[in-house]
Amino acid sequence: MSRNPNRGRVYRRCGCRDATGANSAPAAPPSRKRRHGRWVFAVNLPSLDRRRKTLRRGGFLTQTAARNALDRVLACERAGVHSDDRQTLTDYLAAWIEHKALSLKPTTMARYRDYVTKDLSAALGAIRLEKLTHHHVAAWVGEQLAAGRGPVTVHRCVATLSSALGDAVRQHRLLHNPARFANVPRPRRQNRVCWSPVQAVAFLQHCAAVADPLTELFELIVCTGLRKGEALALHWTDIDLDARLLFVRWTLSNVNNTTPMFTAPKTRSSHAWIGLSGRAVSALRRQAERQRLQRIAAGAAYQEQDLAFTRRGGQPLRPEYILRHLHTLTDEADLPRVRVHDLRHFAATTMLSSQVPLAMASKAMRHSTLSTTTEVYGHLLRHVAHQAVDAIDTALRLAEQGLRPSELPLRPPPSRPDQPATAPLWQSGSAVRPHGDHGGATRITRRLDSTGAQPRWPGPGCAPRSPPWRRRSSGGSPIITRSCCAPCSPGSTRPARTSPRSRPVSRRWSPLSPRRWRDSMRSPVSGAPPRTW
Repeated sequence: MSRNPNRGRVYRRCGCRDATGANSAPAAPPSRKRRHGRWVFAVNLPSLDRRRKTLRRGGFLTQTAARNALDRVLACERAGVHSDDRQTLTDYLAAWIEHKALSLKPTTMARYRDYVTKDLSAALGAIRLEKLTHHHVAAWVGEQLAAGRGPVTVHRCVATLSSALGDAVRQHRLLHNPARFANVPRPRRQNRVCWSPVQAVAFLQHCAAVADPLTELFELIVCTGLRKGEALALHWTDIDLDARLLFVRWTLSNVNNTTPMFTAPKTRSSHAWIGLSGRAVSALRRQAERQRLQRIAAGAAYQEQDLAFTRRGGQPLRPEYILRHLHTLTDEADLPRVRVHDLRHFAATTMLSSQVPLAMASKAMRHSTLSTTTEVYGHLLRHVAHQAVDAIDTALRLAEQGLRPSELPLRPPPSRPDQPATAPLWQSGSAVRPHGDHGGATRITRRLDSTGAQPRWPGPGCAPRSPPWRRRSSGGSPIITRSCCAPCSPGSTRPARTSPRSRPVSRRWSPLSPRRWRDSMRSPVSGAPPRTW
């Protein structure tokens, strides 16, 4: 049974007290004092424990204001929005953080807690959640930027608040997200320094010359494009040197730069196999031998954790130590300073610059979508840009010569191993036209008539609409045979498509009924009926 949309009551109540402290006039009549008391509304709302829960709000100066407030509460109930006008932004963000801790990584939770407790709750926490507007967020952003706060930090704080309020909208707690359209200046994307292959080789040679213990780690990242955390969390059980494969199963995160922790990879697509080149396999074999010597030198103090790259005692490496050590080695080798993640960019840049297909490069880098690869490395696809402008140049050159693209001679398809290349098709009396369905090619063999004129082409595709499929007659009339491409019937010629209407009528042949015609067209060997399309 549906609830009454007009339920609730509005009344006036005063705060007058008698000598005993009791309310002497619970409902003072308007005739006694015109402005005496305040208007109140009350409505019963459903609860989980099936007990009556009355929402009562007062302090309204007029009856109309109280009635409008009651209508808003009932409208929120009809829309499925939970109404709690006493909950502040601090209370909501605290509950939201506890709920998000079930699905987010520890490093992300640490950042969210800092933004909520140190920035958002301190400035906007006293505002009621339903009273928060876009102007509150915009004013806070302006104050932070005027105080010299970094735009990156302000942008991340607003993004955290927008994520929290977006969950409130999805949970029918709010009707709209006040922080969604906050005007925050986005930080510019920095132009990262990417090494060339010559610089990468110079760096690896310098590491090998000084016998640095992290040489194999840097070489593995360069050869495979692993992320820093994925390389530091690599276990020997996830590596198959004989099959030249490794499986990314963990990543090493440093929560608040104090607590290292093994977590899941960045995305679902990151949880995948990676191929290893011969250079990467050699680096891993050298690392295994180095660890064997470290284990012997440490003795019983060695902490075995089955990690591929560790400190001398077997403990996991610190991510910040890897960055500092990389800067030290690049300064010694007189090379531009880069991040550890820039070694991954080097791997992607080398693949795309070598004209590796974009889809293959995206799978090798384990990006979640192909658009991610395009947005990050799209400026590196120089060969695609050259092909695009070359197409324009070709069209303009043909226009200058007075030719149209349709007047160009047809080129033969690329030769296959089972079909050697032949002479130009225009010289041999045959041509190739594009296949209508799957991008193959259909070869049409023609014989010129006695006058030297070429017969008209059949319709495009494997099954032309204009019959006949195969025409045979005596004399000097052309003979047109058509064989389908390999994807349709590899190694065989498609049988002729004939019908009583399209076959020529002669003195030795008369039109048959459809059933008698099908019987007459059966194979003399197998007795199978003719193939139809």
